[in-house]
Amino acid sequence: AAKERYDDEKALAKKSGVPCALKEPVYPSETIFSVDDITPEKLSSVLFDNPGGVMWSCDELRGLLSSFGRYGGAGSGEAAKSRLLSMYTGEPLRIDRKGQDAVRIKRGWLSIFGTVQPSILPKIFEQDDRCSGFLQRFLFIHAKKTTFVHKKFRPKAQEFQHLIDEIFGEMAMQVKRLEPRDTESKPFIVKIEEAGQELLDNFTDEMELAAIYLAGDGEDGEEEESRAGRWCEQVQRLVLLMHCIEKCSEGAQI
Repeated sequence: AAKERYDDEKALAKKSGVPCALKEPVYPSETIFSVDDITPEKLSSVLFDNPGGVMWSCDELRGLLSSFGRYGGAGSGEAAKSRLLSMYTGEPLRIDRKGQDAVRIKRGWLSIFGTVQPSILPKIFEQDDRCSGFLQRFLFIHAKKTTFVHKKFRPKAQEFQHLIDEIFGEMAMQVKRLEPRDTESKPFIVKIEEAGQELLDNFTDEMELAAIYLAGDGEDGEEEESRAGRWCEQVQRLVLLMHCIEKCSEGAQI
């Protein structure tokens, strides 16, 4: 609405030969809390629009570290790591790009969260990373294997809902998110019935158990368990896809 008023006022001012009395409104930037696959240039603009900082979440740390030199020339990877060292303490950043206005970030807060297999960990960090302090800025958590517990005996998320509300409730009240212009683009949640969920849980339990028993120690064992975990994550998507195809074949509109 402000943009429409500005355009009307600007047209009238131009017709009258006088300066426009209104300032051109700036569309509000999108509130972003986490990023995934992102270039260093885009990361700079995201940090500029979100002074509270963002989290760089990646499924594989190896992919994140190898992407630093993907879009630049020689030495761009080390330059990106040096910038991350500054972001660890939230120091001011100034980024100059050829042919573009300089970007000044007062507080470049950035948290990195990701996973990596123990056998790959020594390969993704170089000797210079330890000397520069880049390696020391990561807090490593090693999850040890425990006795396998079937899903039906695991605690449900609903049992801890009151704790989630207590911890994040006040924080969520302070967060202002922008609603998408197209309200129809919001995701639609499809829930599986209890009986169907039990069948899926039993199937994924069998898959995970088979991977644990058949996989050995070392890199081969890690790969087998990781592959089984990724497959089980896709099962529910496949079930939903088959359900949609079945309903469409019956003449229903999805």
